[in-house]
Amino acid sequence: MIWISEVKAKISSNYDDYSDRISRALREKAIAEAKARIALAGRSLRDISSDELEIIVKEEEDKIKTRFKNNLGIGLLAYLGLT
Repeated sequence: MIWISEVKAKISSNYDDYSDRISRALREKAIAEAKARIALAGRSLRDISSDELEIIVKEEEDKIKTRFKNNLGIGLLAYLGLT
């Protein structure tokens, strides 16, 4: 029984690490897209308050998550031959 609890602990710790890495990568991608969005709007990062910047980054994170979910769903349907 000790072996099973050790395996469970190892899996959960790896999952937490993996989840953190995904969250950091998502955040970095969202920040890059937010900077591009701000530049396309003809504004500078200095012109934007930290609260407004946080809102823009959150919107970009949501867009990335939505794109991922849509692509995953389409890929799953294609795999199953339903499209």
